[in-house]
Amino acid sequence: MTQAQRKPEIHESLPHEEVTAYRRFYESVKMKFSEVGDKINMQSVKQVIDKAGAELKEAGEHSAEAVKRAGQALRKDIASSAEKLGPDWHKLKGKTHNFFDIWQDRSTVFIGHAASAVGEWLHDKGDKMEHHVYHAGELTYGGAFECVSCSERIEISKANYIQPCPHCMKTEFRRI
Repeated sequence: MTQAQRKPEIHESLPHEEVTAYRRFYESVKMKFSEVGDKINMQSVKQVIDKAGAELKEAGEHSAEAVKRAGQALRKDIASSAEKLGPDWHKLKGKTHNFFDIWQDRSTVFIGHAASAVGEWLHDKGDKMEHHVYHAGELTYGGAFECVSCSERIEISKANYIQPCPHCMKTEFRRI
């Protein structure tokens, strides 16, 4: 078995705790973003993430290492999602057709502000919106991924660890 085919090392004492910490971190960030409303900017993105992490640590339900790794995974997921949204966020307006005319203009403005704020936040923290490669063994909120090696698509339905590609057993993926 080659190095690429070996199952990646996951910290055996942390997996369940990390997944649980990630889910709580994610829910807290989601709730805090809803409270930000129209005031979303780079600073509010940073504050929301930092505050959610601090509250999770203070609650004492998870080890500092689990919270730290969950926070790293969440930041990567946010960056990856922002990369996917990229400059084409305005195309989302067309996908809603005219079903939600009342909210459409407001949501388009909000998405524009949110995309800009996350872009500024990434720039501020030194992330240049590069293609974010995920590796087997990494924690993610889920979604669709494609194997870099064979283009096999995998779906992860909820926060969990990425497993090696079921087709080629390689370990690098891109969010799709």
